[in-house]
Amino acid sequence: MFSPAVTGRRAGRLTLAAALGAALLPLPFATPPASAAAAAPLDLQLRRARHQLDAVVEEYNRIREELDATRAQLADLTPRLAPMREAVEQQRGKVGALAAGAYRIAAGYRVGILLGADDPAQFTDRLIVVTRLADNQQKAVAHLDQANHHYRKAQQALAALAAEQRKKHAQLRAKRVHVQGEIRRLRDLIDDAEARDALRAERRRRADLDVGPPPVVEGPAARAVRFAYGELDKPYALGGDGPRGYDASGFTLAAWRAAGRTLPHSTAGQRSLVPVVQRADLRPGDLVFYHRDLSHVAVYVGSGRIIHSPGYGETVRVDAIGYAEIHSYGRP
Repeated sequence: MFSPAVTGRRAGRLTLAAALGAALLPLPFATPPASAAAAAPLDLQLRRARHQLDAVVEEYNRIREELDATRAQLADLTPRLAPMREAVEQQRGKVGALAAGAYRIAAGYRVGILLGADDPAQFTDRLIVVTRLADNQQKAVAHLDQANHHYRKAQQALAALAAEQRKKHAQLRAKRVHVQGEIRRLRDLIDDAEARDALRAERRRRADLDVGPPPVVEGPAARAVRFAYGELDKPYALGGDGPRGYDASGFTLAAWRAAGRTLPHSTAGQRSLVPVVQRADLRPGDLVFYHRDLSHVAVYVGSGRIIHSPGYGETVRVDAIGYAEIHSYGRP
């Protein structure tokens, strides 16, 4: 199952286009090859398609997490209905028994009157009994009404949750179809020969970005950074959080999971959970969020570099922190 994500702050990663085009500045001595210029329209398509795909993936992640929460609520509520139903039936039985008893006593009193039993004390005693039975009956009815009310409220809550669950399922199915269509379209674009040539040229230009050894860090952040380095070259996987592949938020989730911290599988969820830090205070292990729609996230590893899962068709890699538009920074 895929992992979707994000709310009004949607998702979308920069993509291969960021690597191919203007998002990365050319080296001063480098002359853009003719193939790169020829691929400019394709570059733009790739950028838009990959960003859109990232947004869909993160939204899908968010919806899946909400659906899991709904299922948990349903699982918690369902066992409570049986005791409520039993309470209603018990109260109904009590009301029936009291009503029958009151009727028998009242009928017996009427027969006594007909037979001439006009003892005032006997009359008073019977009247007290009937009155008390009536009071008890009224209380039992009130209890029954209350139990019925709670039962109906619980049923309504269960029905609302079930409807929400069906709605989420439908959204998940629609998102999955959309994502799969985007993947097919993007694959067709990536298969274009000019795109492959441009990608190879860009990778050659980026070869001077030395991966280098992991920085010296202590504490949980050290484990997150070591994990990030250990996953280099793992493939992008839609909804993946390891070990075979990752999407963007799945990679940062896995890195901090290795450090003993729990993060949601959604860029927006991670952004809302972790405290904000400023660029000047950035430390290895911090998270770097990208784009206005919070569609991408990476692990900062120091020296102005990040490790992330860039997008479909790519592998986990090191990039310059400013490879795309930065939204904010956070520290798990």
